[in-house]
Amino acid sequence: MHDPHAKVFAVACTRIEPAPVFGEESSKSSLKLLDDSTFEGKHPLSLRICTCLSLKRRRSVVDEVPFAQGSDQMQEITAIHSFVHNEVSLYCVGLVTYQLDEKEPSRGELHIFSGSRGPADGRVNLREVVKKEVGGCVYALTLFDRYIVAAINSSVCIFLC
Repeated sequence: MHDPHAKVFAVACTRIEPAPVFGEESSKSSLKLLDDSTFEGKHPLSLRICTCLSLKRRRSVVDEVPFAQGSDQMQEITAIHSFVHNEVSLYCVGLVTYQLDEKEPSRGELHIFSGSRGPADGRVNLREVVKKEVGGCVYALTLFDRYIVAAINSSVCIFLC
């Protein structure tokens, strides 16, 4: 997702760790901000998501967002969208939490991070503004007027910004 206001690309990545013999595989998701002209990393935000659940709210500057570990759940980034509100870049990240035996995900989360450039080094500092649990997988995100529109499982949900 390109954010022309901050001049960065917001890229969601998922890496699946192979399972050891008689073990379970795990996945790690990350949100990376890359400079839109040099593709250098602008912020090392790593949403380390293996088997996860809760997230602390309103962290000051996010370098890494740790999740609690559980044995039968997986979580990964499924959608991102950037927008500008009051001259501040915002990044909306949709996550899915799924049980290994589920046919359709029943839980997910929306996170909104604000991004501001540091005056000294020009890096984009991210701070979590909001976290909202939702009832399924966030497949797509967009902004319409002052609303975030999310495709969650087979529904379209609208959230006021």
